[in-house]
Amino acid sequence: MKKSLYFYIEPYVYIRGCESGIILINLLDDKAFTFKDIQSIKIGLSLLSSPKRTVKIAEEDLQTPIIIVTNKNFMGDIVSASSQPLQFYSEINEVSGIEAYRKSVIYSKYNIGRFISNCTIFVDMANQDCRDYIKCITGVESIPDNSICRVLSKMDKNDIDLYINKLVDINPNMTLNICGINCHLLDYISEKHPAVTINPILSLRTLKSSPELCDFIRQNKTKYTLLLDLPCDKSDIFIKDMIHSIYVKITNEEDIYDANNLSEIGCQIKSCPVLTSDNIDFIKSLLSISNDDLLNIDNKYRTIKINNLINSNFWGKIYVFPKGKVCYSLASDYIIELNQLYDTYKGDFLNGTFDWTITRNFSNCRFCMFQYLCPSPNHIETYLRMKGLIKCLMTKD
Repeated sequence: MKKSLYFYIEPYVYIRGCESGIILINLLDDKAFTFKDIQSIKIGLSLLSSPKRTVKIAEEDLQTPIIIVTNKNFMGDIVSASSQPLQFYSEINEVSGIEAYRKSVIYSKYNIGRFISNCTIFVDMANQDCRDYIKCITGVESIPDNSICRVLSKMDKNDIDLYINKLVDINPNMTLNICGINCHLLDYISEKHPAVTINPILSLRTLKSSPELCDFIRQNKTKYTLLLDLPCDKSDIFIKDMIHSIYVKITNEEDIYDANNLSEIGCQIKSCPVLTSDNIDFIKSLLSISNDDLLNIDNKYRTIKINNLINSNFWGKIYVFPKGKVCYSLASDYIIELNQLYDTYKGDFLNGTFDWTITRNFSNCRFCMFQYLCPSPNHIETYLRMKGLIKCLMTKD
């Protein structure tokens, strides 16, 4: 019987492709190669669609770039056979999206409360600190359109007690960020819940206008998160205070320069780009990624695996608002009652159709070879896409 040539890739090779290109990644040594010639793309797409994970090739195909590179780097080979051979199954190439998540989550279905690791409690939505923090997290100057972020209500001590108790019942090790708080409430929470990890979120404005709150933090050496608008005086006593981390609002190039200067004096900086009416091009430049950025990522297997399963920007975080309203994402319309949080969360966690699992599934991304190398979409990218202001992050090339 006449034999034919068949091309295959090894199970440790990640392959993804579209009509504009093919990417191969050796998951053992992290080497990545892209191919944009017509014949390499044709062979790569045929390989992706083959149920046996092998593809028949002609003699002249042996000089095709994808085959030459694959053979040279021990990522695949050519076999001569009378019938199409079957290559080993490679899960990372076959299972993706919600199917991959549900297949993985069955190993984590016990004690799932531990995955809620970070909760922000908005005590008083009329407090400007809450509005500023929401802007830092969403990256948008305007408050999200969902109803939960626009209700100007607040909690009392009984509410806070009830909410904290319910949250630590789910995960005793959960970090509780408290925003919109005054000195009296912070003192009360610290005394009533000494075993709970509390992280107050306070603006420079609030600290300067409340000496009592400032004194309490310093006397008790309370670690906190400082919300900071730039420019600022680097010699300010609050800036030099090393018992906090700093969320810096970034709206232009000067802000980046100032943030870098703060880092150089030892401040723990988290840069928070925020979209305004006149800095769209600047924000888009911060989001943009090049081929080299993606191809030079370390540990590509881990990156692909994570981006295929979860949204690393949202994972593990919840937000609690007055009246016991809870959400997984500040831009979401999906609201949970705190009294039903664990049961609702358990169903969402096992099913996988919630904000923590929003992966890069935009129409332009679904057919891109870099889909799972690109970072998880964040609030600001999603907002720009919704407004039709951005279609692809890869704008440098």
